[in-house]
Amino acid sequence: MDKHVRPSILGWGWMRQKERDQQVHVILDEAEEDFGFNHPMGGLTIPCEEHAFLDVTFRLQAS
Repeated sequence: MDKHVRPSILGWGWMRQKERDQQVHVILDEAEEDFGFNHPMGGLTIPCEEHAFLDVTFRLQAS
């Protein structure tokens, strides 16, 4: 695994909340475009820096 790639786990309940639908779909569309859904690392790879991902998830949890 790339030393700059860190796994994060998000529950489906978090992803399904109505106010987050648009942001989640944008992230998933980018992941599909960049990596597809059969990436060799397993799971879903989201194409962003860790600090950006943590910032987005923090802001969404606070809303």
